[in-house]
Amino acid sequence: GTDLHSLIHDDNFRNPSDDDDNNIKNAGFQKLINDPRGRIQIALDAARGVASLSNIDGKMGSIIHADLQSKQFLINPVNNRVLLNDFNRCRFVPVMNITSNGNTTNASSICPVRIPSAPGSYRSPEEYKKMALTPKMDVFSLAHILFTILTGKKHYSYLQLPKPTTKNEKKPRFNLVSKKAKDAIKDGDLPPPIASRYLENKYDAGLAKLIRRAYEYNSTNRISVQELVRELEALLLL
Repeated sequence: GTDLHSLIHDDNFRNPSDDDDNNIKNAGFQKLINDPRGRIQIALDAARGVASLSNIDGKMGSIIHADLQSKQFLINPVNNRVLLNDFNRCRFVPVMNITSNGNTTNASSICPVRIPSAPGSYRSPEEYKKMALTPKMDVFSLAHILFTILTGKKHYSYLQLPKPTTKNEKKPRFNLVSKKAKDAIKDGDLPPPIASRYLENKYDAGLAKLIRRAYEYNSTNRISVQELVRELEALLLL
């Protein structure tokens, strides 16, 4: 199927014309992305995909995807549902038993992990700062994707970097974008500004609130992906 990235960043897809082949091929998904309630369904599918990584045997722990980007989600052409893909960077996160005075208790906690490199512009502050990582790093990356589902813009678009005019400028600009986005994330300059026109209905306004919670700089205070799923499910019922 088509990847999510190629559609949610497409201005023409959000402002359709009848003669565009991409619009005709993906007409069902186009209706969803241009409908406030449909955007909640897309966001919920993406969040459920990430949450499914935690739905394994509790004794084993969880899985961090560690490379969430809009291009890592595929759209089922039959039912327009969004599916998570590409697990080549994932980390298995074990549960560690908590001991007290040499005795193992029934309490347990996710064991943090570290990833030595953090390329790209979709990471979390804790990964860019080379801190201990938990599954909530995926929630921050998911916030970037939810922002684009809501607005059609990339999370670093507000940086207003110049567009390349030649092919030779594309790679240097990509490197500049990655650095600027990385610095903004490390410095806590997120969430990006959300224009008032995206807050004019209960669905988009509710999604914007959840995006802010997913962008919480301190991962301890950040919404969990399980809670994010529950909140999106509640929004869908409004």
